[in-house]
Amino acid sequence: MQNNNEVPRFSSFLTTVLTLLGVAVGLGNVWRFPYMMGTYGGSAFLLLFVVLMCVVAIPALMCELALARAYRGATITVLRRSFGPLGRVLGYVLIIGVLCSGSYYTLVVGNVFYS
Repeated sequence: MQNNNEVPRFSSFLTTVLTLLGVAVGLGNVWRFPYMMGTYGGSAFLLLFVVLMCVVAIPALMCELALARAYRGATITVLRRSFGPLGRVLGYVLIIGVLCSGSYYTLVVGNVFYS
């Protein structure tokens, strides 16, 4: 087996920005956004949505990226090194949550294509 110590990187800045945008927005927001904007006030909802994305989602994503870079690891590694044994349990809970939501969206997409 070949030992490669090179860190994987995105091919360009645009690829990095688009990936982070996809992570921050998510598939659920893309599907629900038109309905929620129409239901909750149009441009007022859009303004509040953009402000909250800039104030909450983007800083949280930047903190996650900074921790991953500082600890050179994934979710469980970062949480275990930060919080000890409780962090490891929290990491597994987060991964199970991601797997459950991924399974849910797989079923929804399958239902959309089947209908």
